[in-house]
Amino acid sequence: MREAIAEILIEIFVHSFKSIGAAIRWLFLKNKYSYDEILEQGWNHRIGVLFGLTVILMVLYFNFS
Repeated sequence: MREAIAEILIEIFVHSFKSIGAAIRWLFLKNKYSYDEILEQGWNHRIGVLFGLTVILMVLYFNFS
């Protein structure tokens, strides 16, 4: 039971990074591709993770400075 819940949470976590990355890429590529086309392309996970890390680092920086 715990493994099933863990798998579901991991899938939600990964999909959220993919959606965030696709949304950021769409801001720059909206004239060339639709959101659905960008969502199917690669690099969305990496961009989503970089964005998440940037937000966390900014929160930590401004919280402790």
